[in-house]
Amino acid sequence: MAPASMKEGGKKTIEATAFQIECESESQWKKLLKKEGLIVVDVYSSWAGPCLGMVNILKRIKVDINDDRLWYAVAQTDNIAQLHMFHDQSEPTWLFIGGGKPVKVFRGTHVPKLTSLIKSEFQHELLCLAGKAKRNMISIDDEVSRRRKAEAEAQSLMKFMKDEDQTAEGMISVRKESSVRLMRTLEPYTVLVVQNYLLETGALTEIRDELYGEFKIEEERTVNLDEKGVRELFRIPYALPDPNQPIEELLAPDPLPGNEDSNPDIAVDEVKPIVKPIVKTIPVAIPPGLIGDTHIMLLEAIDLAKMLVQGKKPSATSPLQTADDYLQIKVGPLSYQDALEHAPES
Repeated sequence: MAPASMKEGGKKTIEATAFQIECESESQWKKLLKKEGLIVVDVYSSWAGPCLGMVNILKRIKVDINDDRLWYAVAQTDNIAQLHMFHDQSEPTWLFIGGGKPVKVFRGTHVPKLTSLIKSEFQHELLCLAGKAKRNMISIDDEVSRRRKAEAEAQSLMKFMKDEDQTAEGMISVRKESSVRLMRTLEPYTVLVVQNYLLETGALTEIRDELYGEFKIEEERTVNLDEKGVRELFRIPYALPDPNQPIEELLAPDPLPGNEDSNPDIAVDEVKPIVKPIVKTIPVAIPPGLIGDTHIMLLEAIDLAKMLVQGKKPSATSPLQTADDYLQIKVGPLSYQDALEHAPES
């Protein structure tokens, strides 16, 4: 909303809007309501001032309609009882008057909507004056209810957002506590994978005997792994970067065909983008003895489980913090690559 100039006594008024009737008192307002035709009133509070930014738009509409029965006015809410419900609001508000009664309220400065509304309401008012239509009277007392409803909705929204924030904080706390409990619950558990080549040698019985007394077998099953399953389980990639690839090939990639520096006729904006360097790779084969039946055991480290039940934790200096640590000491390296380094011929 544009600022307004000041009258003596500190009241705001408008400038360069002689085509708008100014109302600041009850007598001026009552006189305005007696006008025949459609009256479009810019309703404003003294501290905000009328919407000067729309003056040229209103003039243009007036010229387009070219009828003296279209009136414009600006009305200050401070001293007009009928407009008190519009007091203390800064949003531009347009009150449409027909036959001395309110027929429409429009808020905002959306030019196409306001233009269309003024023209349609004016045509309807002409029909009413000719006795061919009836005015759609409204009660601006409803403005009080509208404002109260808007305030209630705003308060409700603020409360909802506050509750949402508190709920989100609570959920984060719950998830954190749940994650900690889950982590502590899983500490005494680990998984042992008995590979295919060990099953073929009948080593499963020996492994069970080795685990007895220190680990409890919670669950076990045999699954058949294909190449994809083996790579996913043991994290074996399909290929690795070639360590013998010259570093120059990575730092200085060749341009695409047609981008040779030797051709001076190529304009700068015609140069094609440079391709990314091609990284050479070498395939990674799956060692024999992994594809096929694989036995998987879910194990509980008995001593660690007892310790946690008693509310105790392993000493910070102890190498045995989790069930994985217990299992590694018992049967050897945990990962496939570590196992290859530990026993390449296994």
